[in-house]
Amino acid sequence: MTDPETGRVVVGGRPDPRVHVAGDLAGGGPFLVSGIPGVAAKAHRAARSVLAAGNAARTA
Repeated sequence: MTDPETGRVVVGGRPDPRVHVAGDLAGGGPFLVSGIPGVAAKAHRAARSVLAAGNAARTA
């Protein structure tokens, strides 16, 4: 299972900031062919989350 806003894998009910996924791995089910626009959108959310975490770490 993943957090739909960030693409982070949910572990113990909370999004893990160390692991981001997109595509079939983000679906939480069997591996099926994903549409390119959907994968691109999920990858964009995951990248935005990684950048935000990096920026937060630099300003802390």
